[in-house]
Amino acid sequence: MATAEKILARADEAKTERATWDTLTQDLANYVMPRKAHITDKEQHPSTDKVSQLFDSTAIQANTTLGQGQMSYLSPHDDQWFEFRPPYQLKSNDRVIKYYEECTFIAAQELALSNFYTEVHEMYLQRSGFGTAAMFQTELDGQLYFRNYDFGTYSIVEDVNGFVDEFYREWQVSARQLRTMFPDSETTMPSQVRELWGTPKEMDKKFDMIHAVLPRDAMDRGPDVKGPEGMPFASIYILRQGMTKVHESGFTRFPFLVTRYLRWSNSLQGPYGWCPTMAALADIRQVNLLQKYMDVLAEVSAFPRILKPSDLDGEVDLRAGGITQFNPYNQQALPKEWATQGRYDIGKDRIEMRQKAIKEHFHTDLFRMFAELDRGAQMSIRETVERSSEKLAQFSPTFTRLISEGFNPMLKRTFELLTAMGKFPDPPPELVEPRLDGKGDRMPDPQLQYTSRLAMALNSIQNSAALQTLEAIMPMAQVDPTILDTFNMDNYIRGFARNAGVPEDWLRDTAEVQAIREQRAAMQQERMELENQQMAQEAAAPK
Repeated sequence: MATAEKILARADEAKTERATWDTLTQDLANYVMPRKAHITDKEQHPSTDKVSQLFDSTAIQANTTLGQGQMSYLSPHDDQWFEFRPPYQLKSNDRVIKYYEECTFIAAQELALSNFYTEVHEMYLQRSGFGTAAMFQTELDGQLYFRNYDFGTYSIVEDVNGFVDEFYREWQVSARQLRTMFPDSETTMPSQVRELWGTPKEMDKKFDMIHAVLPRDAMDRGPDVKGPEGMPFASIYILRQGMTKVHESGFTRFPFLVTRYLRWSNSLQGPYGWCPTMAALADIRQVNLLQKYMDVLAEVSAFPRILKPSDLDGEVDLRAGGITQFNPYNQQALPKEWATQGRYDIGKDRIEMRQKAIKEHFHTDLFRMFAELDRGAQMSIRETVERSSEKLAQFSPTFTRLISEGFNPMLKRTFELLTAMGKFPDPPPELVEPRLDGKGDRMPDPQLQYTSRLAMALNSIQNSAALQTLEAIMPMAQVDPTILDTFNMDNYIRGFARNAGVPEDWLRDTAEVQAIREQRAAMQQERMELENQQMAQEAAAPK
């Protein structure tokens, strides 16, 4: 394994690469999430300085609506939003199907008992607000534990396939906390820390800590390497003071859920994401400026400027009920309003136009539509899709990315952790297989099915299009039935059923379907032959 110096150099290199995104994300945070706007502007104490520079909160509200909408309709805490499914080769095995159903129920309960839903909400807000979000997942005191990390506190590196496989987090930790975190580190802790452990007044002195998680080289974890040091991912804690490796362990899977809202163009190298705030930034800045001007206009209207004759100096009383003396024989000596006219209606229209554009970038209408359906009359999935197909199609790319680089690895690691913690029942024997490296047995990763309302609505876009197509061509098919040959009806039915959430075990295997059809065809052939024989015998019988 690499030395502490090499790992620190790697971490510093990743941090330098992140510097450009730090500056950009600080600008975004100022408008969309002021409470997290400490990326390059490091504040040591709570302050309202960021909020005092805002004159419009549309972006903050839109990002909050998007985050809450994903919580409610993508990963709701009060409903099952995912299912573990058997591997393909065992999808018809009743014992395996029942096992994964039990595991799904237990995993949903364990997530509810953990802090997952608190942390995933923060993850949603930063993912859409800043473009990149990271959440740590592990086991703590016999329960699942999650921790969302703020942008600017970590650096990431991608593998050749574009998935994040290196994570470097830096923060300050006191000597007291170091003793609690690593109680068995007497031999690895640097002397400048150990010396403070015996002096209570100095126990709060801070040190710079780096936590690096990165893949181990296959040569470093050969088949004879046991324990955490033989795991595919290394977990290393390093104190920058003295470049000391304090603790080393490992993970069988990458323990961070790192997801990007969308990616920048391929020409812009870097592992960090693009977000709705970036798309709406021009509108956000403009509406903030317009609101500031409108406040000025409203203030001038309420407290107008006064043009005062020079001979009335000190005699004009602008208080409520105030009395001002003037010469009635000289109308020019009368105080009057000056330069108070402004087109408030034009400013209001421009603000509403900008606010509407901001909300569209954050898919506000989509989630408000779901909320209205919940409050009012219930609609079918098809009716929902027909009303919102365009909005769903716009949201689909980021949903797909969240599933592929976020929830899929997170739920597979959840399955692994709960298995290791003994939370699941014993698996059926046919599900257990030997490891390729000869180190014991393993279970294959479960297949994942997402059953939240939003996932079902996105899947049903294809179903809605298919139904509309069939409705359009059925009149023509009555004239020329051969046009239906264009469709692969088997794939059509299977895809339609899966998109609608039909359990996989309700669908027959293609080989089984083919066997049924061959049997039916043979029976029909046999029946026809019997009928032909009977007709021939009747024809040959004497009359």
